[in-house]
Amino acid sequence: MCSSDLGKVKITAGTSTSSSISLAWAAGVGAKPTKYTVSCKGTGVATVTKTVTARSALVSGLKPNTSYACAITAFAKTVKGLAVTKTVLTKPTVPSAPINPMAVPQDAKALVSWSTPASNGGSPITSFTVTSTPGGRTCTVMMGIGGSCTVTGLTNNSTYTFSVVATNAVGSGAPAATSAIMPIALPDMPVVTTTSADGTVTLNWEHPLNAPVTKYVVTRVGA
Repeated sequence: MCSSDLGKVKITAGTSTSSSISLAWAAGVGAKPTKYTVSCKGTGVATVTKTVTARSALVSGLKPNTSYACAITAFAKTVKGLAVTKTVLTKPTVPSAPINPMAVPQDAKALVSWSTPASNGGSPITSFTVTSTPGGRTCTVMMGIGGSCTVTGLTNNSTYTFSVVATNAVGSGAPAATSAIMPIALPDMPVVTTTSADGTVTLNWEHPLNAPVTKYVVTRVGA
């Protein structure tokens, strides 16, 4: 038996999701195949091969928004038929979660930063949005790479976490969360009184009432 005895299969359907391709085909004229191999190859990505006995296959583990040339080959015992190829484009999907989100507390606000997601889902990232918990306060950056933005309107001495999501033309991806932080007010300027005698200056002040103070720094200015 030679390969021409198997005949070429006829591909009848080829659809895709962001990570898989579904193919169906009819057997060619000639000997009855015992199995089929489906091999999908894309530029710059690993080739995925699957062996089936039915005349359909779902090939998964593919990259989004990537063109794959899928070759279907029939086998009858040790005889290999002629391959038939169909090119299918996988669909884009939402971005993966931003990497390493961090929040730095400030007075009634927080500076939140992050790195670019590992995958843009096959579609350029158009924005990042940061949302506080609790309160739902947000800030948005209209850009496609890692960055930062400041969430305002927070309550000092309250605990917050922040989620960061990336968005592309398909939609918003999974959130990445920061560790908890607590915004805190900057202390008011102390009211200082001084006394001097014998070349020595003594400074006295009252503790500011608007925020906790961890230390004071006294600096001599001038000669």
